[in-house]
Amino acid sequence: RRLHATYVVTHRPRGLQRLPTPSPIARSPRVLKKCPRDVLFREKVRESPIGSEKDLGRGGGHLGDASLGVRRWAMSSTWNKLVNLVIRPPRAQYDPNEHLPGPRFRIAGVTHVRRDIDLAGADGLTLKCSHYEPEVRGNDPLPCVIYLHGNSGSRCDATEAIRLLLPARITVFAVDLGGSGMSEGEYVTLGVRETKDVECIVNHLRDQGLTSKIGLWGTSMGAVTAIMYANRDPSIAGVVLDSPFSSLPKLMLELVAQFTKGSRVGVPKMAARMALSFVRSSVKSRAKFDINDLDLRKVAP
Repeated sequence: RRLHATYVVTHRPRGLQRLPTPSPIARSPRVLKKCPRDVLFREKVRESPIGSEKDLGRGGGHLGDASLGVRRWAMSSTWNKLVNLVIRPPRAQYDPNEHLPGPRFRIAGVTHVRRDIDLAGADGLTLKCSHYEPEVRGNDPLPCVIYLHGNSGSRCDATEAIRLLLPARITVFAVDLGGSGMSEGEYVTLGVRETKDVECIVNHLRDQGLTSKIGLWGTSMGAVTAIMYANRDPSIAGVVLDSPFSSLPKLMLELVAQFTKGSRVGVPKMAARMALSFVRSSVKSRAKFDINDLDLRKVAP
């Protein structure tokens, strides 16, 4: 639906600046009907790269240019939101004493404990971890499953794995991956840096000598991380994968379709594919990884 230029819109293209609020007389419907359609925006549109005075012509020809500017602004805003959704989603906030099991608790009549650990992960970032195990475990090494959360999750999400695995005498190692929860890091990388975090955890468990087999349980970003790490470490005994994506560029295009579904300002598929290059460069600049590297069909065929 075409915008009426006599209204000052909140979301406006660059160059169209908010003008002083008109007088009560100018705001009346009777006066608005007699006003030229471009009375409020003509001066700014003339100076804007969106359209020149020649482009405006008579009869409100500038409206098409303003509409194009709104479309460009909406596309830029959509892609910026998408970049933040991928590499800087809302960080999980929680209190370990209130939201994590333990530090001492019972499941199936057996007492278990939570041992909190700080590990050095990828790029030297400190990872906040919790290892859940029986309070009395004996001398025999026990199998362990490392739980890997999604891109806006934390070690709080390991509750289901704890409930299912501890009664089978399988310990659970939960972690806030870099950039998530209480761990250090500004951005998440959807599996690139997180794979190195898993390597640090696996090395820690093996150095302790108290773990026999190691498995991975991942959700979303954690599932992608599990696939990528298991592909390079054949000693991983098994993986549980919940909702991994196969290709990050393809996923981002699908997310754009969801963002703009039902919107008055649509994003053509061809334009979305062209804008993907902007997203790629933005992610590479801010989070230091290439989204094209996260195509599991190539990384872990």
